[in-house]
Amino acid sequence: MSKNALAKKMKQREDRISMERAEIRAQIDSDAAMMAANDVFQMGPSRAKLFFDKMNEYEDEIARLFLDDAKADETLEYSKVTLDRRIKEIVGEENFSPWEVRYGRRIFR
Repeated sequence: MSKNALAKKMKQREDRISMERAEIRAQIDSDAAMMAANDVFQMGPSRAKLFFDKMNEYEDEIARLFLDDAKADETLEYSKVTLDRRIKEIVGEENFSPWEVRYGRRIFR
């Protein structure tokens, strides 16, 4: 096997492992959100389904926002401002952390 073929195969393996880790982390976050919603809001099965469905809807909406914005602006300023505005409406000024704090450098290294 040539060096290039080996490097390509190693890169593909790294990418697959990275994707698997991201999927596991997303599932951990979903499970934690469901447990917290049950503890704080005493959500039973029917309300939990509504909550989870809405959470998935927002995940898709945020992902589309970032993907669409990235086509025109790699710094994602529109996405950051849009998401920050919505989060601030929900948590209030006193509990708000800006995008750079919430996401840090975890996404775009």
